[in-house]
Amino acid sequence: HINGGLIDLLFDNSNILDHSTLQVKSEFSLSHHYPVSCSTKTFQVDHKKPKIISMRDLKRINKDLLSSDILNMLSNFELSNQFNESCDMFFNELNTTLDHHAPMLKKTITFAPHSPWFDSEYKNQRKLRRKAEKNKNKSLYHKTLFEDIRSETTIMANLKKKQYYNALLEKNKGNIKA
Repeated sequence: HINGGLIDLLFDNSNILDHSTLQVKSEFSLSHHYPVSCSTKTFQVDHKKPKIISMRDLKRINKDLLSSDILNMLSNFELSNQFNESCDMFFNELNTTLDHHAPMLKKTITFAPHSPWFDSEYKNQRKLRRKAEKNKNKSLYHKTLFEDIRSETTIMANLKKKQYYNALLEKNKGNIKA
């Protein structure tokens, strides 16, 4: 600050900044605060390519209509002299019928690095929440169970963040470069 105090904090929990190069640029006085600069360490980032998955929404199919269409397809199906060719034709017709009732959906899954406070306990809690979420429409009990687990997961995430950052602040107490 222009009056000599330090009122802005700089946190680096990723260990990317090279603290030995930290400089306050007092020659620039654009406001009451001076710019701070530093170099970054070189590092390699492990980028995972997004994964594309294909799926069908089979839960919402009208089963009676699908059965009727498959029976209709079978009644009009003509066999070939070659067994392999007949199998290919059959599966192509079956896929066409299924595409009509439950088209293929594509979903892109991107991988993001976890936060530093993300640990195995929280990972297991998220698995439990996802499992409960899949069953939440089965009954009122399952819905209530899911809501309770979701609430516990949110509370756990907030607590873990708070504990992590409080420990980081305590560890670097008095260290203005941390």
